[in-house]
Amino acid sequence: MTQMDVADTGAPQFSIGRVLSTGFSVLMRNIVPFFAVAIIVGIPYILVASWSAAEAVPGQPNYGAQAITMLVSLLTMSLTTSALSYGTFQSLRGQRAGFGDILSRGLSSVGKVIVAALAYSFAVGFASLLLIVPGVILAVMWWVFIPSLVVENCGIGESFTRSAALTKGRRWQVFAVMLIALLIQVAFGMAIGFVVGVIAYMATGGEPGELGWLMAVVELLAGSFAAVLATVGYYYLRAEKEGIVIDDIARVFD
Repeated sequence: MTQMDVADTGAPQFSIGRVLSTGFSVLMRNIVPFFAVAIIVGIPYILVASWSAAEAVPGQPNYGAQAITMLVSLLTMSLTTSALSYGTFQSLRGQRAGFGDILSRGLSSVGKVIVAALAYSFAVGFASLLLIVPGVILAVMWWVFIPSLVVENCGIGESFTRSAALTKGRRWQVFAVMLIALLIQVAFGMAIGFVVGVIAYMATGGEPGELGWLMAVVELLAGSFAAVLATVGYYYLRAEKEGIVIDDIARVFD
């Protein structure tokens, strides 16, 4: 997809198919640098997941380790979305971004992203305790809070308000995109994780817990797709509601 495909045919409408197909196309065109960035950003998660798996005792759930792993996972996903935002916008413009540029420009707001991600994790996690549904509602409303924060350089609280405004009227479609992305991530993770896990286990004879790092890597690679989708969705939501073109959005990175 070239810039003309996205920006020169009028204001495109947000749709499930359009977001998924564009996101998949962007990821495939940039799979090497995007995956490399996801692994680099995810090093803390790989370490924590490996530790958590090694500490696990069959039949004795370690809720503390699980909570830490989940929190680090959410932070990693937010930082990955931030990092890949630059590369995604460049791809939507018909340009390519290198590994170094993706990291440096995509993580230019790393401090605010971490604070916002912590606030998001606490709010969604607390709401999820109330029969799950409130947490899902918040997750859908705040689907594009990271792109809003990175691209528009707004305040942390404003990024959530901005995301809620952009997703308003499209939340069932956003929910569908998030659900489909989750199913794709799970399927990818199960398939790749099973094959690689079996090979690694046969080669090393190691205990399953020793493969915690490997499963974390698979999760990071699968999560790259969701990170790209959030940025693509942010673009289409703004294009539909504000009639803005991709160059106007991406100019913040120039």
